[in-house]
Amino acid sequence: MYRDLQMFWIRFLHLMCQPCYYLVFLIQSLQSFSQGQHLIDPVGSHGVAFNDSCTRGIVEEFLEKPAISVNADCLADPDRRSSPVPKSAISIPFLSRYKDIADSYIFIPVMVLLLMILRSILRGIRRVWKKIRGTWIIRSPIEWKLYRRFELASWTFILSSLGLGIGLDHFGRSQFSQFPGYWNASALPAEARWVLLIPILLVLVLPIVVIPGFKLWKYNKSVFRRTYYLFQALVCISMVVFIIYSDMLFIWVR
Repeated sequence: MYRDLQMFWIRFLHLMCQPCYYLVFLIQSLQSFSQGQHLIDPVGSHGVAFNDSCTRGIVEEFLEKPAISVNADCLADPDRRSSPVPKSAISIPFLSRYKDIADSYIFIPVMVLLLMILRSILRGIRRVWKKIRGTWIIRSPIEWKLYRRFELASWTFILSSLGLGIGLDHFGRSQFSQFPGYWNASALPAEARWVLLIPILLVLVLPIVVIPGFKLWKYNKSVFRRTYYLFQALVCISMVVFIIYSDMLFIWVR
């Protein structure tokens, strides 16, 4: 069994077309295995052995009966070449973290959005209650201007972040499942370019969240309000830092 596993991995170093392994070395290694089989996938690339039903079937057949030559007719199937990655595809260096990025930009904005909605409801109830009691204090023009900027920028930032996560998830699920070539080429279709513009918007909106948020501290002595302003600023800053770290800022120009 151990010998079979060795043959399996050596064999698929070439089937997966890893560029760091030269063909001559693979053939030399293959000769040392009594049950080794040499196959070339004409449309192969990184990881294709596990993304394509044809190559997955070959893997399963080899593991079940390693002493018998596998049926590799599907490698020459013309339908496997009908969906090449076009030149308009967008290269994405963060492919290895693609799933984590998409999930993060859905989960975090949804949680923050629920908090913002709950806060808006509670503020509305509080405002009505104070007006009934006659204790409602009207904000100063400067404070009201800062507050409107902060709220508008915060909602724009969180909704845009959610749009980024949903967009990445959509193109990931639809394109990678139907056309594995995009995954193998570390690319997204050209239609995803509008989604990749969102990180630029987030960077532009970030100062409008952070600066008014900290300025509002002067007008609000409430610990809860100050904590909320600080929390919103930290969330937005961390998301932008993650965007820059993931090299997502200028992908749309590629």
